[in-house]
Amino acid sequence: MTEKFRRAALVLPESKVRRDFETALKQGGDLELLVMDPITEGGDEAVLSDVDLLLSFGAFITDKSIAVAKRLRWIQCLGVGVDGLVDRRTLGPGTWVTSARGVHSTSVSEATIAAMLALARDLPRLVKAQQQRRWAAGPVADLLSHRTVGILGVGLIAEALAKRCRAFEMRVEGVSNRPDAAGFDRLWRYEELEKAVAGFDYFVLLAPLSDRTRNIVGSSVLSAMKPTSRLINMARGGLVDEDALLDALQNEKLAAAALDVFSVEPLPEGSPLWSMPNVLISPHCAGQHGGYAGDVVPIVLKNLQAMRDGRFDDLINVVRPGTPS
Repeated sequence: MTEKFRRAALVLPESKVRRDFETALKQGGDLELLVMDPITEGGDEAVLSDVDLLLSFGAFITDKSIAVAKRLRWIQCLGVGVDGLVDRRTLGPGTWVTSARGVHSTSVSEATIAAMLALARDLPRLVKAQQQRRWAAGPVADLLSHRTVGILGVGLIAEALAKRCRAFEMRVEGVSNRPDAAGFDRLWRYEELEKAVAGFDYFVLLAPLSDRTRNIVGSSVLSAMKPTSRLINMARGGLVDEDALLDALQNEKLAAAALDVFSVEPLPEGSPLWSMPNVLISPHCAGQHGGYAGDVVPIVLKNLQAMRDGRFDDLINVVRPGTPS
């Protein structure tokens, strides 16, 4: 039996997610699996010296982890986001990077619907009132029906979300330079963003983070939105200029926001966003659900067999091609 891609490291903080991945990988494969916490400055990196494969989310793969893994040929990201990983200075030119693209469509689209309903029904205010044992009769709830949702970034998650929004009788518009997306009433180009957002009641961010999209939602875009509109970010914190967002929320230029991602994570305790009554915060968990590891591991195992067989054209979700061995 080939020894290629035999030794792997699962690099994640201790959590149920890590335990789920460890169990699924040990049941479904024949890897020599090292399970460990992410390496921090001063951590023991020697344990990675002989691994062929790193399995983790992009945020937990440090330059130090890559540099000390001298045999590393492949990084399998357990999530979709690989921004900040593929251009690491320590990543050798022969190392493959693959992702778990496609597994988040249901979970993130459902999380987005939950956020939209929570903001429409003002659930944060009602939950706070319940905790205070206060009967909080207040503003009449908004409806999703016949409202317009705009989605920045038209990919698999956006298409799944569009289908769910249409079930709520919403008008669905996308912002993308992709010409072939299905399920949208209208598609806008990135260059038309300020014009597009003027008609959105809900603006959902699902775009990947890149040089083009970093801080794409800044003061000019936020100023172009209706003061009754709501922003929902389920993608990357870097898409939004957080200072501009704070100004818009504090000065009623925007009705509310639901944020699952932030420019700095975890969100610092001193951030004003924590205490704002019109902000719903979740800890970068929109893509997670009880069966997440079970969704991702089949991708890992298919890629593992393709790597061992040298069938590089059969690899799933190649983000950065390496050198065939």
